[in-house]
Amino acid sequence: MLLFIFRVLYFSTHRYEHGKFWPNLEESDFHYIGASNGVGFNCNVPLNKTGLGNTDFLTVWHQLLLPLAHEVGLINFFNVMAELIY
Repeated sequence: MLLFIFRVLYFSTHRYEHGKFWPNLEESDFHYIGASNGVGFNCNVPLNKTGLGNTDFLTVWHQLLLPLAHEVGLINFFNVMAELIY
């Protein structure tokens, strides 16, 4: 359902192993970016290696998620959530 909504940024970091890891969905690969009005608001970061650590995940957040969120205007949301958490 979220694949069709343009007001929701869906960001998924997940184990993929070049499609060999369950559920083996093509929609879980990096090139799938949403459908219909939601094109461009679905971001998959398929992890093709096992054994990744905190540094790898922080790199994904800082190099991909935060700049993408800033582009689509969600950076204020993250700032508010950070204030609520801390």
